[in-house]
Amino acid sequence: MRSIAICKEIGNELEVARSYRAFATYVAGSEHYVDNADIQREARKLSQMADEIFARHRPTAAES
Repeated sequence: MRSIAICKEIGNELEVARSYRAFATYVAGSEHYVDNADIQREARKLSQMADEIFARHRPTAAES
């Protein structure tokens, strides 16, 4: 959470997306959170947000 806060503060959106993705991946593979619906829902939301950020930063054919 600290890395996300720092990256947001300095405007590093790609690192925010990487942190979101890392958290979502951790939750998905963790037996500790398998029965925690709130954490599972948050992880899915962060994964979707990461997808949106990555999509905005993906070069288009015109940029290649």
